[in-house]
This record gives sequence, C-alpha cells and structure tokens, in this order.
Amino acid sequence: MLTRFEPGPNVVMQSDLDLPSSLRQLSRMEFSWPEKAAMMPFARHSLGVQSHYEDTWYRSASWGYYATRLLQIFLANGREDKIIELLDPETDWTALDQALAAGQGAIMLSAHLSAGRIPALAALQKGYRMKQVTRHRHEAAGRVEDDYIYVSTDAEMKVSLIKSLRHLKSGGVIAASGTGGFGGQHLNANFLGHPLRIFLGISEIARLSRAPTLWANCSWTAPDRLQLILEPLPVPTGEDDKWHEQYFGQFFDKLGRHITQYPADLGFSYGCWTPGKGLPWYQP
Repeated sequence: MLTRFEPGPNVVMQSDLDLPSSLRQLSRMEFSWPEKAAMMPFARHSLGVQSHYEDTWYRSASWGYYATRLLQIFLANGREDKIIELLDPETDWTALDQALAAGQGAIMLSAHLSAGRIPALAALQKGYRMKQVTRHRHEAAGRVEDDYIYVSTDAEMKVSLIKSLRHLKSGGVIAASGTGGFGGQHLNANFLGHPLRIFLGISEIARLSRAPTLWANCSWTAPDRLQLILEPLPVPTGEDDKWHEQYFGQFFDKLGRHITQYPADLGFSYGCWTPGKGLPWYQP
C-alpha cells in the first residue's frame, strides 16, 4: 500500500526506476489515502459527481494523485526525458505552428494541476524557442537558466513584462499558468463555486503583445500514456478589465470542463481535497 509523500527538489529516486511500469503498477493498487471522505465534498459540490459514480471517480482521482507525485519526482531529479517518452508519438503541433505563423509569438497557458508543466517541456524538447514564467527557481535546477523568466521578487516582476514581450516579438513562445500568482493587479472571480483572486500578469502580456494564446495541457489516456492538448483561445473583444475577464473566462471554461471530465488529470496538487481549503489557488 502506498503511503503519503510530498516529493520536492531533495527527493532522490532510484536511477533504474521504470516510469511506465511504475504507473501501470499504481493503476492496479487500492488506495486508502487521500481519504475518500475528505475528497468527495469537493467532487460532489464542485464537479457534480453523482453517487453512482463516486467509487470510480475516487479510484481515478487517487491514481492521478500518485501519478502526479511520481512525475514530480522525475522532474525534481532532472528526468523530464522519461516523462516526454509518455507522450503520444503522434502528437500534433499544428495549433502551435499556426499560432506562430502570425508572427507575434505564442502563449501556452496551462494550470497548476497534474501534468500541467509537461506541455512546455515537450515544446522545448521539440525545438520551439520557449521561455517559462515561474516563481520557483528550483524548477530550473540543472536546466538552462535562459529558458525561464522569474517572477518571485518585485524586481523580477518589473522586468518580466519586458522580457516576455521581447521574446514574443522575436517569434518565441511563452509558457505560463493561468492559476499562478504572476502580476500585481488582480480580479476576483468564481470558479466551480470557489472564490479566486486572478493575477493579471499573463493576460496583460497577451493583451499588449496580441500573441495568440493556446490552452496547453496533458491528459492521461492510459496509465503509461499522455496526450498533449493544444487548443487556441478566442481573442477577447472587450477593453481594459473586460478584456482580462474574457481572457480568463475562456481559460477557466477550458479548465473546468477538463477536470470535470477527467478526474485523473486533476492530480490534486497542493491538497485541494482538504476540507475547508477549497481549491489550491489564490483566494481573496
């Protein structure tokens, strides 16, 4: 029986650990943690899970929790190459190529869940000129420093906008999370019944650059297979706050539909099943 664990940059794995086999082994296990009683209120009230589907949902979501932790261990140990091997070999990059053809760069917008970091890593390996916006320097450990735009300090925040716009203008790709704390200004919103504080850093970059934005995520299609999702988001038509509201409205619509349909993809990063804490993202 697996036990609770929280992988981080100091977790060391066995060098010969086979990722696909480990994921398949997880799929055959019975889980007792995270506790079903703690997870189901979120599932019922936020995702609309019906009583006859609860056991199936719990098994899939629990597997997704441990699969996410396993991916995090591989990432922390610099073995993203093993994760990329899980991607469907027929991955279609047409949407990103078409976005870049407009000559204004492109933005890949993901979320803090499950395999949300994988699209950017896959695009980087594919040869696209990527820069990832992040608040966490440990994510870049052992990697090329220039592939990241940091936003963990006020000074970094001030220059991140210019760095991002320059990169997009040169035809590059920016990867960021729509659920991240990037940017000083914010809007208050409601997502799946939970209040959220949405920081406008990435939407301001999109507004000023006019670079096309794609919903970028990965979905588990089998215990040892990930499918890359790249879907263009419509360009907002409003002005000022309305522009940002439309931008994030489209993003959260994609995100809500995804985690409602595919419980394994939720991953339960940061303990969002914990009673009373709601979703793990920023709250007013």
